[in-house]
Amino acid sequence: MATITEIVTTNVAGLVTRSGVFIVSHTVQITASISNNGSFLSWSDGMPNNLRAIGVGASGASCTANFVPPMLLTTLASPPETGVAACGGIVYAGLNALLSVKASNGWLFIN
Repeated sequence: MATITEIVTTNVAGLVTRSGVFIVSHTVQITASISNNGSFLSWSDGMPNNLRAIGVGASGASCTANFVPPMLLTTLASPPETGVAACGGIVYAGLNALLSVKASNGWLFIN
């Protein structure tokens, strides 16, 4: 028998199921589930699927589930009369957010 331990990096955004003691050389399914509107980012080895199989070795196994909490992104044009900057609102750290800008009143968007 060997122990499998899953570690949640941001437990307010998700949880992992299936910790325990399992038979060596067996494969175990583990799942990372989101909570509080969080988002699952990846496992510690980069695997992006929240459901995955891991092999149980003689010394056990360990996986870290990486979750990110939702954040509100606010955009502003500066100064305000130069145009409009817009974003979808709720975004997640580590993930891309779509941002759009439109210059007005003779101004140009530079960067």
